[in-house]
Amino acid sequence: MNTCAASRRKNEVIRSRKNKLIKDLREFRRHRPLKQALLEGPHLIEAALQAGLRLDLLLMSESFRGTPAGAALTKMVDEVRICSDDVLAFAAQTNSPQGVLAVVSVPEYELPQALKGTPLLVVPCQLQDPGNMGTLIRTAAAAAATGVMLVGEGVDPWNAKALRASQGAVFQMPVLKSNLAEIEQGWGWPNMQVVALTTDAKTTIYDLDLRKPTAFLLGNEGAGLGQEFLAAASCLARIPMPGGTESLNAAVAGAIALFEAVRQRA
Repeated sequence: MNTCAASRRKNEVIRSRKNKLIKDLREFRRHRPLKQALLEGPHLIEAALQAGLRLDLLLMSESFRGTPAGAALTKMVDEVRICSDDVLAFAAQTNSPQGVLAVVSVPEYELPQALKGTPLLVVPCQLQDPGNMGTLIRTAAAAAATGVMLVGEGVDPWNAKALRASQGAVFQMPVLKSNLAEIEQGWGWPNMQVVALTTDAKTTIYDLDLRKPTAFLLGNEGAGLGQEFLAAASCLARIPMPGGTESLNAAVAGAIALFEAVRQRA
């Protein structure tokens, strides 16, 4: 490492929006690098560090550096870049930035890591809403699910809104890409119960034995589960709605199903 260069960076305050680093951060709005994500705010960054993730960059505003939160974060990393408050606001994706952002290396998982013990998977199929995605991941972590399997052209779980909704839960558990063939094969796990949640099913989730290896398929907000996913499931189940509501928010439906599994496995 060039210690002289590192020392200069440490003392430099970036004041130009044309700085290459700031331009690169702005690019995250359009094209997120596959192996990196942009985090904003001390809570998310601290959660990433506590989960053992590596920060490729930590950028603080001058005013945030002088706060207790800024001092605490500084002690947790080897290097901090400083910029003026207006440049930080320009680089940030949120309308009300909290004075600090970071670029983190996205953790990579293999399928066996999501199939430990008695698997409990949540499978959002072409989910479009980042708030739903983040909330679903947070709920899966709370329910001690073993993994989240993303299927189809859905929302990026590492986009800014999904990250905020997950409250750092995305750092705590395997989130992997999957496909229809893996669903049909039960991810290679013997006797995997693949449950498609649909309002048309005769069976309810309360009729199922969720103590066995289970994956819940959840459809997107507009169209629900397509026929190809219904056909790939080993069973269909619904959540009773005696109030007459047509359907539930995907994250809510996932939460009800996951915590019924928690109840049965207790």
